[in-house]
Amino acid sequence: MNVFSKDCRHLWRAPSMWLMLGVLSFVLAWMCWQMLDHYLAIQPSLSQLPYPPSVTDTLWSPLLHMLARVMILVVALSTATIMTSERSQKTLFYLLLSHRSTGSVVRQKLAASATLLWFVWLQVFLFWALLETGGTLSGWQVLSGVLGLSLAVLWMAALGLLIGVYCHATATAALLSIVVMAVLWLLGADGSGQAYGMNWLKLCSPAHHLDWLFSGELSISSVVYFAGGVVLFSMLTEQKLKQLRDGS
Repeated sequence: MNVFSKDCRHLWRAPSMWLMLGVLSFVLAWMCWQMLDHYLAIQPSLSQLPYPPSVTDTLWSPLLHMLARVMILVVALSTATIMTSERSQKTLFYLLLSHRSTGSVVRQKLAASATLLWFVWLQVFLFWALLETGGTLSGWQVLSGVLGLSLAVLWMAALGLLIGVYCHATATAALLSIVVMAVLWLLGADGSGQAYGMNWLKLCSPAHHLDWLFSGELSISSVVYFAGGVVLFSMLTEQKLKQLRDGS
């Protein structure tokens, strides 16, 4: 069995994963319905404004940001399980010996983590179906949002694998991944670091780049940020695996 199949079986056969996704799906659906109900209640007042905000501006971007924050928890737990399970089962050494290229191991583990995208796409489809009942969404903004979420999940998965390769315990890897991703996310908060002249730190935050993509602005710099992060984190993970294989 190859690495991808092994990790997918290990990830999706865990009852805890299905329980977590089920609970999060219910929470996301409930919050989406509440936001839509509130929007429909104030829509008559909004329609009297000279330039009333659309349902896309009012609800779509906040819902995608909420889903992205939820995926921090999901990705952190899944990547921690995928990487540290090799250490706990004493199979990491044999895995590295059976593959000539550590890059192949990293790519297959990243591909296994990327199967979480089906959950993201399912939630986005449900958001779209609900919001269409209250208005018309911008097609370009929907596509841009889906692209941004997909890139962000891959970016978080690559970062989670990098953190997991340095940890021996699943709980440690998951907690450290959540902390690191949350800190990077908070760098993009409005007003963060402005008192110290550090607005440039927002460029290091995935939240800042997702703001552009969720608003329909397909910025090349944002695409490069996520794609470059995936490549960089994967290369660092591969380098660490080479060190473990060589015993250094």
